[in-house]
Amino acid sequence: MLPTVSAALVWGIDFLLSSASQLAKPAFATILRNRREGVVYSAEVEEFRRAAAEDVGHLLREALHVGNERFLELMSARGHERVAMRHLPVFGAVDRDGTRITVVASRTDISRQAVGQLIHELEALGYLTLTPDPSDRRAQIVRLTERGMSFCTEGAEAAQALHSEVVDRIGGEEALDALRAGLQRIIGDA
Repeated sequence: MLPTVSAALVWGIDFLLSSASQLAKPAFATILRNRREGVVYSAEVEEFRRAAAEDVGHLLREALHVGNERFLELMSARGHERVAMRHLPVFGAVDRDGTRITVVASRTDISRQAVGQLIHELEALGYLTLTPDPSDRRAQIVRLTERGMSFCTEGAEAAQALHSEVVDRIGGEEALDALRAGLQRIIGDA
């Protein structure tokens, strides 16, 4: 298991994978589902399946998935069982004094409509509040509640716990540093 080391690494890897292998995702998902169901493949499909299983993008995506799931487990144990991975970008886009929904959408690169839905979900869970913008009554300001700030604090603690797990599993800080350096070389100037 290779849990998320930091939010930047998670979103960086996710961006790399979503932009570089968008077409391959359905194929990988089908292969994994078929493997679990015991499907017998033709020689050509078996060769493709082996290549896909060794693909760096596939391995990074699987590591990201495992890390994200582990992060959610740790947060659930801290009382945040209803927060989903899709909600996390919103937390990182809200300023201390509040942020317009349109700015949250821009910072997260999520559509205004989708971010609005996420914000309403988090508001219903008690993590955010929405208030009219005093400078433009048509706009709304998103603010973290005490529960939202607690989530961020506990999320940082969970990220540190995940970092420790990664260090243990990967063989030490040096191995993790080498992984980071390799990922940065893959990303390059992107």
